[in-house]
Amino acid sequence: MEVDKVLQTMLENKHKNNILSGLGYSRINENMVYAIAIRNHMEFMNHSVLSNKGMRKLLNRHGEERLRKLIEFRRADLLGSGTREAEEVEELIQSYRDKLDEVLKEKPATKFEDLAINGNDIMRICKLKPCEAVGIIKEALMEWVLLYPQLNTYENLERIAWCYYCNDSQEDIKDFIEKNILLGNKY
Repeated sequence: MEVDKVLQTMLENKHKNNILSGLGYSRINENMVYAIAIRNHMEFMNHSVLSNKGMRKLLNRHGEERLRKLIEFRRADLLGSGTREAEEVEELIQSYRDKLDEVLKEKPATKFEDLAINGNDIMRICKLKPCEAVGIIKEALMEWVLLYPQLNTYENLERIAWCYYCNDSQEDIKDFIEKNILLGNKY
């Protein structure tokens, strides 16, 4: 697998500058690969990432393709460190792959385009013109949908968007979601 080769080479030659250029990567892409890899591969140290919620958040942050590469980078890092047996590493990495596949089968909303509501809807609901507040509300809705995928309906997100627009506290919004939406009560 090319990812294994690139990432293993990176791990073995951290001090060299031209690792990826020898594999046909431009200097800009090489710097991007290093930045992404170094910043993100340790996310898999936390075993709570194996929850569906954690995996949805990682999908939201990285997308499927990059997330698969980060999993492989973590594999190369663990193998390269020599602190674990290869069999143990493969078992751990396979659990990440399995969890990712399980979450993908659910077809979760992991990007803004997947939300049942869009920026135009938010502007109409909250009587806003295009502004930063629309994006802030949209990001908040995405966070709630990552936590509770069942919230991703127009009716639910409309009400939550209005709560944000009215400057309800996070605690008030959480209470509203738990009491009225997750429990199936009508508001």
